[in-house]
Amino acid sequence: RAAAVMKMRNPKAGLTLLETMVALAIMAMMAVMVSGGLATGARVMARSGAEGALLQQAVARHELRGWIEQALTAPVPGDARPVFIGNAQGLSALVVPEKGVFWPGEAVLVTVASDGSVVASGQTADRQPAVQSRRIAPEGHGLQFRYWGRTDPTDPPRWHQDWPASTGLPDLVKITFTGSGVDMPDMTLRPAKAREVQEMNLLTLLPPLQVAQ
Repeated sequence: RAAAVMKMRNPKAGLTLLETMVALAIMAMMAVMVSGGLATGARVMARSGAEGALLQQAVARHELRGWIEQALTAPVPGDARPVFIGNAQGLSALVVPEKGVFWPGEAVLVTVASDGSVVASGQTADRQPAVQSRRIAPEGHGLQFRYWGRTDPTDPPRWHQDWPASTGLPDLVKITFTGSGVDMPDMTLRPAKAREVQEMNLLTLLPPLQVAQ
């Protein structure tokens, strides 16, 4: 009799209660799977974004080291900017980068601030102003600076919190990362190291061998 009733059912009739419940159960399971996938994707994107920022900061630290190692050892004629000046909150140095968007061989002013930002300002090859900005520390973290050397020729070398512009270059610069949860080693930089190495290489070149006639 039930089979007969089902055969007599109008094909244009709506869904039964059982069919509606089954459809709702299937949609609920699909919603759970989709929401789980979206949450996982959001976590992956957040993690990849954080790792990408850390990678960019590591590259910026490497670039900063290269810039400081190419610092000028003497003032540029006609340029009033100091070769090097620093305190506990930041430093400024004149450098000549080997590559980049700046005019080759021209002095570029590199400024490092306590908030972890690095700004290099100079000119492009067509003499247009150019500025490059970097971050070497995560947001919310800071930097502290110290300088090793002699600020007075009569004093022995030691660490200083202030480095006057009239003193020239310090022997070493130490940058300490500060802030809660910071697990980053100090950066120790040697200004003009690349230039000193070049001069040493030039001094140690052997004369050309004389070929016996």
